[in-house]
Amino acid sequence: MYAHRGVTLTSSEVPRLIALDEEYAIAGRVTTGDPFVQIALKTNTVERFVVTCLPVGTGGEFAADIVWNSATFGGELAWLMVSAAPTDCISHHGWSRSVVLGIHHA
Repeated sequence: MYAHRGVTLTSSEVPRLIALDEEYAIAGRVTTGDPFVQIALKTNTVERFVVTCLPVGTGGEFAADIVWNSATFGGELAWLMVSAAPTDCISHHGWSRSVVLGIHHA
C-alpha cells in the first residue's frame, strides 16, 4: 500500500517496472484536506520532475493516467511522486523517499 505525503493510493496495482510510452492508471485519495494532488515524474536522465496538478473530488479522491513518454524520459530508473498539494499546487519533493521504478526496454 502506498500511503505517503498525504496520499493513499487505491489503485489495485502500482507498477514496479514501467515501459516508456505505456499508460498506467492510478487512483487514490488525498487524506490531508488539500484541494489538489500533485503527480511528479522523473527519470535518471531528466534533471527536474515533470509535474501535473489535478483537483481532487469532495472526498479527496482522484484518478489519473500517467505516461513516461520517450520524447521526454529515458534511462534506467524512474521516480513517481504523488503528493497532497495546497491551492498553489506546490509540494516539496522528496525524491529520495519517492517510489523508484525500473524502466523496461523492449
